[in-house]
Amino acid sequence: MGVIPDYSLPPLTFAREGTRIADLIRQVPTTASTVTTYEVNAAATAAAPVAEGGAKAESDPEWAAVANPVEKIAHFATVSTELLADVAGFQQIVAEELFGGLQLAESDQLLNGSGVSPNLEGILTNASIQAQAGAGTDIDELLAAITKLRTVGFTEPDAVVMHPDDWNSSELATAKDTTNAYLAGRPFEAGPATIWGVPVVLTTSIASGSALVGNFADGARIYVREAPRLFADPYTLATSNQVRLIAEQRLALAVLRPKAFCSVVVNTA
Repeated sequence: MGVIPDYSLPPLTFAREGTRIADLIRQVPTTASTVTTYEVNAAATAAAPVAEGGAKAESDPEWAAVANPVEKIAHFATVSTELLADVAGFQQIVAEELFGGLQLAESDQLLNGSGVSPNLEGILTNASIQAQAGAGTDIDELLAAITKLRTVGFTEPDAVVMHPDDWNSSELATAKDTTNAYLAGRPFEAGPATIWGVPVVLTTSIASGSALVGNFADGARIYVREAPRLFADPYTLATSNQVRLIAEQRLALAVLRPKAFCSVVVNTA
């Protein structure tokens, strides 16, 4: 009699949101432990017509040097050697789970990091970005923030980062006619979510009741010291037949153009 095959399915990874904030920001490799960048603070604006023989105006553009320390994000899981041997592909399953958790922590740091080591300074905690208070509807306040980028930051936004709950509220607030039909194309409009023509990125890494409008591609940089990686430490727990699988990365975040970002308080009432 032959061996009866085991048809049981291997464990599944936990469901994770697909959004990675790092995908919005340009990434540059680095070998440094601290990356010095220059934050744009003031433009050269004194240019003016000059009469024959007259004195030219002097502009005073300003850049501020900012030290951006490389920080580590990491975690591990302990797995028995028997489980790794008995379940085909189980190490890959654990790896995917650890990388998913690493990505969630990364997104939180890029948005909300306090700047107190070992935390990055997130975009939302940067004191120089713009802000838009929420006195009107979500849709109105987001347009006001987009306008601030265009008139104060002098840049075009490439994303609006929102919590799914706030996006839901904005969608439900879309005006309807007397027959309850939506006046705008949503919710049956095909294609990715946009608001005022700007792509909407949904993530639970941003607090409900707030949003971030920005030109992420030009306004910030991620400096990658060590890309996300997985490695095993088989020695620490070898006597108990256990292996630690470790996932970690090292990176720095620099906000080069603070005025290319605007935080928004959305109306959650």
